[in-house]
Amino acid sequence: MEPIISPWTIFALAHVETFRSLIYCIVLLGVVTLTSLFKYLSKVQKIVIGTATLVLTLVGVLFPTKEVLIAMYIANHATPENIQMLINTFIK
Repeated sequence: MEPIISPWTIFALAHVETFRSLIYCIVLLGVVTLTSLFKYLSKVQKIVIGTATLVLTLVGVLFPTKEVLIAMYIANHATPENIQMLINTFIK
């Protein structure tokens, strides 16, 4: 019998906040690097670090939270038949 929710989905959802925290730590490292070593970095290094910091900031902000991912998963798998089955099961 196939499980309703994949164990890998549960595992991934458990680590969403860790992933977001890691992204924010890398962004903070980029900002600290740019501000403290600004004089000593070449123009190319400044552009690369600044671009990576900006992209990771956007990824961190736009990456959905655990609760949003759960809601998206449920919305993707909810069908009228599933809802009717739940109603029949729990409201007898």
